[in-house]
Amino acid sequence: MSPLIAQAAVVAALASVVAASPTPRDVAADAGATQHLVSRDTLSGLCTTSHLSSLVSAFNDISTVTYHTSSITANVVSNHTTAANAGGPMWRTVTGVEFCNVTLTMSHDNLNDTVLLNYWLPDPSSYQNRWLTLGGGGWSVDGSGSLDAGPAYGAASGATDGGFGGQLSATLLSKVNGTIEWSRLESFAYQAIHEMTVTGKELAREFYNITADQLKSYYLGCSEGGREGHMSTQRFPDDFDGVVAAAPAFYFPVHQLAQGWPNIAMAQHSHWPSTCAFQTIQKDLIAECDPLDGLKDGVISRSDLCKFDASSSVGKTFTNCSSTAGAPTSGTISQADADVYNAIHHGAFDSNGDQIFWTYRNGTTLTVEASVKWDNDTQSWGPDQSHFFNTYYQNLVLKNTVAPTLNYSDFTVDQVYDLMLQGIQDYGSWTETTWPDLSQFQTRGGKLVHWHGEQDTNLYPEASAHFYEKVKKAMFPGSGGYDQLQEFYRFFLVPGAAHCSISSVEPNGPFPQNALQQVIAWVENGTAPDHLDGTTESGSSTQSQICMWPTRPSWDSDGNFCCVDDGHTPEEFIHPLNGWKVDY
Repeated sequence: MSPLIAQAAVVAALASVVAASPTPRDVAADAGATQHLVSRDTLSGLCTTSHLSSLVSAFNDISTVTYHTSSITANVVSNHTTAANAGGPMWRTVTGVEFCNVTLTMSHDNLNDTVLLNYWLPDPSSYQNRWLTLGGGGWSVDGSGSLDAGPAYGAASGATDGGFGGQLSATLLSKVNGTIEWSRLESFAYQAIHEMTVTGKELAREFYNITADQLKSYYLGCSEGGREGHMSTQRFPDDFDGVVAAAPAFYFPVHQLAQGWPNIAMAQHSHWPSTCAFQTIQKDLIAECDPLDGLKDGVISRSDLCKFDASSSVGKTFTNCSSTAGAPTSGTISQADADVYNAIHHGAFDSNGDQIFWTYRNGTTLTVEASVKWDNDTQSWGPDQSHFFNTYYQNLVLKNTVAPTLNYSDFTVDQVYDLMLQGIQDYGSWTETTWPDLSQFQTRGGKLVHWHGEQDTNLYPEASAHFYEKVKKAMFPGSGGYDQLQEFYRFFLVPGAAHCSISSVEPNGPFPQNALQQVIAWVENGTAPDHLDGTTESGSSTQSQICMWPTRPSWDSDGNFCCVDDGHTPEEFIHPLNGWKVDY
């Protein structure tokens, strides 16, 4: 999970955010919605602390919490413009939005805690009888940076700090080394999002005077937020009618530690290429593998066909490269640079030669997780620290309040595998989001869209594809498995996309900005998305459609596009983790 996504989750204030989408009425029309618009009262009349206190004091959907009505704040926000993150837009722009901004706290009856909740309640005249939960990022459940998506789609929206503030890693350990605050881990893993959602849906029903049957409930999240969305479909299947859960951080102990693989690979080679060397080789890779899909547009849409060898870049020079202060801005690609680049993309194998965890797809910007730093004293590049590997290792392996400086030469792939197994055993029942039987979510009519950037810089798209295949095998093992699974769960690989964002080096790639709108249409209209829209408001994409798994994008010699399935997509895309002794 990138620092940008993690930082977006640790917002300075739950009530202050900006984002993007068309007017609520326009979006409703786009989605084909015919929901009844609530208009029983004015927003200013509803948005008062006294009125909200009277509503909240009667809440009873969760019996184990106390709502502190004296903590309620409420104010009308007028003429608001939502504006999604330009790097990873998840909704579209709305102007002139008016909503009631509500905050309150609650506590658990068996804990000495305080959980902060934040809700945005649109003006009744634009409300479309929808609820929207927003997921967090990094090690945070706080989705307040995305609250704008609610009013953009005529929905009340909500976020929570989980009772531990921003990043869980800051408060997971008690002041005594070796002691985990288990209630905070539980809150992070699954409880906080569920309780905020149940509370928010009850608030929406009472605020707008509608019944539970009239309310449609949705979820939107990416990265850690993607994990939370999948967790909801597995553990709380009644929470949502429609879910967009993207680039999920499930397989939590595995993903967190696997992000340290580039650092371990560099340590194994005792060589740390400069950021400019990585960038130069990547340009050569994109140039070679871009046309393999039939369209030369600067986007690698078929990473499975890319067999690039970085040795072909040896001897190439780079000049005027933007780099760390004091570091050289020009240089030549060495064989050592190429060997490290190849090793990172090849992946991690144990002492028996078996693959232990996936690695980054060809075209991925390695400089996010292949952390190197310039040493002015030695005038050389050397190892930096892997943020998520270190965070996991400190908090859940060492259980130490002091952050360590790790020497990645001390780690073998076998040892990392053992740490993964230990993490699954110690924390799997809390954090794991890989239960493949989604029958309860399916039976109640839930719809799930799961997408993952093919050039994700942090989390592995192969893990998403592997999980989808795992669900198919568990629920529909027959020949018609995809058809049956796609009746409620659809998976999409996004060519060129980075982690929850458009890639800076493949900016022409498609991005599923309208995924939530398409899920709304699926739930409320029965219009299942056979592709995700690839265009964004910026208009930068050269691909208007994102293919549904197991089909893959292809262009013929005349430039005509189609999504094709050769019948072997899983085998061609997913490298088997034959080093695992269990079916994981």
